[in-house]
Amino acid sequence: MKLSRKLAAFVLSLGIIGAASASIFTQPDVRADDSALPEQPAQQTASAPATEQNSEPVASDTYANEAMGFSLRLPDLWIGNYTVEQVEKNIDGFPAVIFSNPKHSFELMEIVKIPVHVWQSEGYDESLYMKLTEQNGTVYAALFPSETLYEGDQEVTEITNMLNGMFQQIKTTFSVTQ
Repeated sequence: MKLSRKLAAFVLSLGIIGAASASIFTQPDVRADDSALPEQPAQQTASAPATEQNSEPVASDTYANEAMGFSLRLPDLWIGNYTVEQVEKNIDGFPAVIFSNPKHSFELMEIVKIPVHVWQSEGYDESLYMKLTEQNGTVYAALFPSETLYEGDQEVTEITNMLNGMFQQIKTTFSVTQ
């Protein structure tokens, strides 16, 4: 009789754990602005669809994005060496503009909009995001690659030079346009 009570307790505990686990995995996805997203089929990927994409290299040193409300001047080394993609949600769930080098398929920089309350409550001051400015309850931040691009054992100096130029220039040329 003791064995069957232990077995029943074990089976009951497995059922409770299973139910709790199921509720964890069915929580709604939430945007960075705290609004719930509509449920999506399980087979979709986590990346957001692009709302604007330019797969041709951009031949300008100034980039302006009305939808995201900012502009900035890019280093001369970037002219003709970058493409732009705007996404509803980056990997951290924020609206973003992604600048990439098409020759090496390498992400150079993201400009993101993060609500101030999220920036403060989640500790983004201590993250890889570089705060550019704060305006109207939104933090505009830049995210740069955390590693240098290598092909084999050789550093791709073209990319390193592009990034070095951006670090020096972004804070002084970034402006909110909204």
